[in-house]
Amino acid sequence: MNYLEIANSRPMYLVTLFILVLLMAQAVIFFRMAMKRAKELKIEKQVIHKAVKAAAITTIVPSIAIIIGLISLSPILGIPVSWARLGMAGSMMYELTVAAIGAQAMGTELGGAMYSPQAFANSVWLMTLGVTPGFVLAVLFLRKYKSGIKKAVSKDTTFQTLILTTILVSVQMNFIAPAVIGGGNALNAVVIAAVVMAVLTVCMVKLKWSWLKEYALSISMITAVGAIVLMQI
Repeated sequence: MNYLEIANSRPMYLVTLFILVLLMAQAVIFFRMAMKRAKELKIEKQVIHKAVKAAAITTIVPSIAIIIGLISLSPILGIPVSWARLGMAGSMMYELTVAAIGAQAMGTELGGAMYSPQAFANSVWLMTLGVTPGFVLAVLFLRKYKSGIKKAVSKDTTFQTLILTTILVSVQMNFIAPAVIGGGNALNAVVIAAVVMAVLTVCMVKLKWSWLKEYALSISMITAVGAIVLMQI
């Protein structure tokens, strides 16, 4: 049996549907909890609506990347697994790399002629288990970690600024560093996005275009992607 017959089978779609419904339920629950907490803190509705609008806008571009990843992975791993992985906690680079390692461990290549259902199962297990420690550590130690941070911050507000700045820089470097080291189109995209963001920042500060704050990230990312596509034509 071809592994894609299993990968695109009805049971796989049902499992993926269950996962997606669970994720949507979590999103609704957390949204309601956030709204309830905002009311407890007496945050103005205008501020809440602005935050929701900004969050919705800034998720557009990452969603496009996920759709592209889904289109790229589906011919290899099937639609259900690709959809479940990218919709939950994965990324195209991680999924492809780990799935390939799983295939190599079975003595074959990902998507190759000898890529059997057993090799496919091994890839899926490896992809799933690879992200499990992050969830387990969060469940076991996140509350204690947050308590420690809160205690440290209450003693020194400078420490709070240092922690927040470090986290922000670390997240940014996680995306930027590989592009800078690897060069090529990835580096070009980073440079273009940075230039566009700089121009938008000047507009926000000098021209008082405060409305750009909600769109600046999306505009810079879309511009960079569009520019790279045009460069390849």
